[in-house]
Amino acid sequence: MPLGNPIRKQNESRIISVLATEGQSVFTVEGGYIINQISVFRNGVRLSNSEDFTAGDGSTVTLNNEANIDDRIEFHVFDRFTVNNAIVGAASSQTISGDVVINGKIFGNLDVPSINTGIVTATELDLNGKGDISGDLNVTGVTTVGKQIHVGTGVSIAAGGINVTAGVSTFAGSISVTGISTLNGNIFLNQSDPKIFFNDGGSMISNANVANTLAFFSDGSTERARITSGGEFLIGTTTDANIKLDVEGSVRAKAAAYVAPASGTGLELYYATGTLSDTPSSYLLSYDRDSSAYKKLNIDASEHKIRTSGTERLRIDTSGRVLIGTTTEGAADADNLTIADSGSCGITIRSGTSAAGGLYFSDATSGAAESDGAILYNHSSKFMAFYANESERMRITSDGKIGIGGESSPEYKVTVYDAEYSGVTIKTNRNNSTSNIGGLHFKSRTTNVAYIQSLVDGTIKFRNSSSLTEKLRIDTGGRVIVGHTAALTVAGHQGHLQLNGDDYNQATFQIVSNEANSNGSYIHLSKQRSGSAGGTTIVQNGDSIGKIRFTAADGTNLDSRAGEIEVAIDGTPGVNDTPGRMILSTTADGAQSTTERMRIDSKGRIGIQGAATKGVLDVRASGGAADQLTAVFGANEGQAGGSLSDNADKGGRVGLYHYDLDEEPFGLFTYGSSSSANTLNFGGGTSLMNASTSIGFYTAANTTTTNGTKRMTIDSSGKLLIGSNTHNSTIASGVGSQLQIEGTSYLTSGISLINNQNSTDPAFLVLGKSRAGSNGGTTIVQNSDRLGAIRFAGADGTDLHSYGAEIACIVNGTPGGNDMPGQLIFATTPDGSASPTTRLQIQADGKIFAGNDTTNQDANVFVIVGDKNVPSGIVQGQLAVADNSAYNVSDNGGGIGFQAKFNSGGAYTQMASIQGNKASNGDGNYEGYFSVRVRHHNSTSNEKLRIRVSDSIFRTSISTEQELNMVRDDGTPQSKYMDIGFLNNSFFIRRTNGGDGGHAVVMSITSSGTISGTLNNTSDEKLKENIASVSDGSLALVKQLRPVTFDWKDSTFENNQTGFIAQEVKTVIPNLISGEEYDETKVNEKGQIISTGYSISNVGLVAHLTKALQELSAKNDALEARIAALEGS
Repeated sequence: MPLGNPIRKQNESRIISVLATEGQSVFTVEGGYIINQISVFRNGVRLSNSEDFTAGDGSTVTLNNEANIDDRIEFHVFDRFTVNNAIVGAASSQTISGDVVINGKIFGNLDVPSINTGIVTATELDLNGKGDISGDLNVTGVTTVGKQIHVGTGVSIAAGGINVTAGVSTFAGSISVTGISTLNGNIFLNQSDPKIFFNDGGSMISNANVANTLAFFSDGSTERARITSGGEFLIGTTTDANIKLDVEGSVRAKAAAYVAPASGTGLELYYATGTLSDTPSSYLLSYDRDSSAYKKLNIDASEHKIRTSGTERLRIDTSGRVLIGTTTEGAADADNLTIADSGSCGITIRSGTSAAGGLYFSDATSGAAESDGAILYNHSSKFMAFYANESERMRITSDGKIGIGGESSPEYKVTVYDAEYSGVTIKTNRNNSTSNIGGLHFKSRTTNVAYIQSLVDGTIKFRNSSSLTEKLRIDTGGRVIVGHTAALTVAGHQGHLQLNGDDYNQATFQIVSNEANSNGSYIHLSKQRSGSAGGTTIVQNGDSIGKIRFTAADGTNLDSRAGEIEVAIDGTPGVNDTPGRMILSTTADGAQSTTERMRIDSKGRIGIQGAATKGVLDVRASGGAADQLTAVFGANEGQAGGSLSDNADKGGRVGLYHYDLDEEPFGLFTYGSSSSANTLNFGGGTSLMNASTSIGFYTAANTTTTNGTKRMTIDSSGKLLIGSNTHNSTIASGVGSQLQIEGTSYLTSGISLINNQNSTDPAFLVLGKSRAGSNGGTTIVQNSDRLGAIRFAGADGTDLHSYGAEIACIVNGTPGGNDMPGQLIFATTPDGSASPTTRLQIQADGKIFAGNDTTNQDANVFVIVGDKNVPSGIVQGQLAVADNSAYNVSDNGGGIGFQAKFNSGGAYTQMASIQGNKASNGDGNYEGYFSVRVRHHNSTSNEKLRIRVSDSIFRTSISTEQELNMVRDDGTPQSKYMDIGFLNNSFFIRRTNGGDGGHAVVMSITSSGTISGTLNNTSDEKLKENIASVSDGSLALVKQLRPVTFDWKDSTFENNQTGFIAQEVKTVIPNLISGEEYDETKVNEKGQIISTGYSISNVGLVAHLTKALQELSAKNDALEARIAALEGS
């Protein structure tokens, strides 16, 4: 039920303000609220209930549209209202939990389903709907009820009178009496609020539910007058202010003549007859006891005046204007209230410490326009708010900060907020381009600090210091000028950023990055080809991206360039691909323009005196082309001035100062170039410099090591020493090596030759010999000449002259042109000897001899020469074949393979092999076995026979013309044996205790699968552990088993068999099943199916059947016992 305008008519209210987070829609209102007694503002704009928000639980408010971050949300909560003359239409059902004081009339189709608590007081109540009021209802006027009023049980009051359905001897409520003219005795109205009605309920007398009070009502619901318990007479009000006569509303008094009041009377009405000197016909006089004088209010038909001490203080003139302290109204359109004083003048609005006071501006008597504008001061939060168009537009907080645009918590002295765009406009009527529009002035008390000023033409000036000297200007062309008041033209341009200064400190441009990481400061020079700002049209090859020019005054202007740094496009640009080059230019003495001196292209090549074309660093003495991948030094040989011309000898040198300055420099390297040769010399090669006595090469393990370690040396005799600075003369007696590699570990004393050519060619180490006697000769060698040797020497405590082994190559025949027969000899030195002995020879015809003897009677390709020895049955001194597998592999051992070709063009393929392997790896006794493997047709090689210490294994079937006899070899007569055979489509096993005549068949298997013989399942207790009885439940398991009849798919088996399906048994009793499910895809090398399928443990099945019978027997015994007990009873 809306109760007036809460902004304008608030009596007790709270304002809660919060800042929203991004996407927030639900807000908790601190202290709660009364439903329908809350207003919500978003950024100063009042929201509509139900359309913009929902507030229905008394503690939270939900926005229909999510808030943005830092949206200012305000809740105006109204805890109690007093509404004067509110006209309210039909309202929705609601519960009011506070006090509602209605000083007017409530009418319309009002349905009040529940007023549960508090006191409802109204001067007139018209209930056309249902009224269910469980609290107190005080109606000081007429109460009109469209239907009935039910009082207690059995009593109802309607238009026709009182209907009593039960016996009533005492009326505790109202009673209407008709037709009684005389009533003897007293009338006692025994209820808290007794009433006496006149003229069918029109006028009424009541105690207004207040003890010792008499109230008078004119229409049954509107109280007109009251006499309180203290004797005060109240007219038009029910509030006891301890005034004997308290009238609220108009009072009119008329008398024929003036009667002087008694001393002490506080109020007198007087009709003037000329007794007093004033001309008005009526006065309202008050008597001042302190001065014993009368104070009067003039009343006539034209205007009202109030005087004190004989001086007029207030006037309401004929136009309704109120004049205070003056008799002259204010200016037109602002003269409704005029306040004047010869001194200070003002208006005070005093409110409660937790309430608000304000001025409202309205162009209507109801609705939102009734409070279209307002100036409010909130005493609780100490802020002043200014409203326009029903929304807060400006606020001054308790600390003097100003928030504009709905900003309720300004961070600074002035904060301007808008949900879309925010700004401040400074306007002027000046139109002179150099006139000042206005600005921002910064002062420290009375001292000037800074000033930002704007001119009419758009120029912005920045001033500082106490004198407000201009330091920076942004002119009409958008140019930023520092240190000067006008743009300067330099090199034909007026730059958009100009920095001027009277010394280098003022003319210094600094960019400092204070970021706590590796990032630095940047200056960006960019270019695009769209022709307007903001475009991204791609640049082209050769476009200049930016230049830094250095100009100086030449006495006329600042246009003369001394140098320039330029970056340009160097290639074809694309998305995320902008190839660039940097060009550094200077101006030569006497010249007017710059000349390129150095260039860094997009490939990182540096060109000095021209673009780099061949090397990373291309240096030209006089503009010629660079020919090296490094710097280019020198000029025409023998000519001064560094001239560089084509088809002329070139020369150059790089050196260091000599130890003795009187000597020529020490030459690092020299070079010369002519039409016939390009020569580069290290350490000498010129008569103008001293040669080096040694050349050292250094490296270091990391990038921070100084000096480094010498890795290679070329000494004064020309020897190349790697890993050592001096030649080691203790090695290879009589051999003067020119290349020496020496180190302290195998990692630092090795040689690697690597060929990375994409071909079959290897890396070469060539050892050669000729008989010329001088370098460069090619005199032919002879048979048995040693062409080269690799010797392995070890220190013997004295020197490195002793060889442990040698690999040598000798001429093995008669050499000739493109004919060099050779033989390799491998020799080792036995213990106790100083020279090596030949162990292996590979002759020119490919024959191999193991040993020193090359006699070969049978022309074998491989001959082993040695003294045979057989200690403990182990052959020594001949041939041993060993497997190089890891020691922990159980089947490692030597083998010999036998290969053959299918035809002359085919490859060798192994047909069979024999192997001697280690049987196990459990201990160090080296037990072995012998294996024979044979290749299958178009397949791999498979083991056919394994001979072990205790037995022999045949991997395939054994074919015999008769039965297979097994003879014992344990010392018993060999006539005792067993045989296995196949006779009459039956497989049998026979055993004999004597000669051939004593055969006895112990087992046979017929073609139908019938097994004859004795089968025993070993079940000895001493072979078992963890023995326990089968748990109860076997009967239930057996009941789940399905006995079936079936036929075998194999036609050799008999049909119509009885049994179980293993897969079904596995789902009930899994531990009865062993093996794997039948899989016909599992075959051996012959393609035979090796899968046997699931097997059922018959013994286990019998155990469960036995347990099931026991359980069934126990149940049978129990049933028989129960039957016997029943029969006995």
